[in-house]
Amino acid sequence: MNFSVIQPGIKPAIINDSSALTDDWFSRPYDELLAEATRVGALVGSAEHITRWSPDTCKCKLDQISHGVTIRVIDNKKQIREIFVVDPTKNITEGESINLCPSHAHLLFPKDHFDVVLEENQRKNRFQAAIGYDLPYKWSFDVNRILVVDVNGLTPLIANAIRSLVNDPQFKNKVIING
Repeated sequence: MNFSVIQPGIKPAIINDSSALTDDWFSRPYDELLAEATRVGALVGSAEHITRWSPDTCKCKLDQISHGVTIRVIDNKKQIREIFVVDPTKNITEGESINLCPSHAHLLFPKDHFDVVLEENQRKNRFQAAIGYDLPYKWSFDVNRILVVDVNGLTPLIANAIRSLVNDPQFKNKVIING
């Protein structure tokens, strides 16, 4: 695959290096990706990427800021390819609290809001991964933001396996099993 460099005001030149920028290029590890982009002369720039997201654990809306680089090239079909790559040495940071749900209205600072909502969402996701994504169950959060998992209707073997997870340190005192 041939690529050319995007540079404002300069006509892109095709890079004729068949080993450069193969189809799997954009899925390489961060350091390898940057080294190859630099080697072939792609436009690389420091960037922030803002993602507005709403967890499935509440009605909050938050902006999340990721730090990294943007890499731009033009492929041999004259298509611009631009990707944003998160720098693994930098933390994803909170941005703004766009909307606070009633459960989180008391959190006055964006960092506190972001940290609490992210922890709750990740806790639910980790618990869901631990029991299996294909297992039908109901979940909610109580007034104290403890994850409540309902195992009613599941076989006793599956329900007991789920109950055993609450002793895992990441879930202890943060998950309750009903049923």
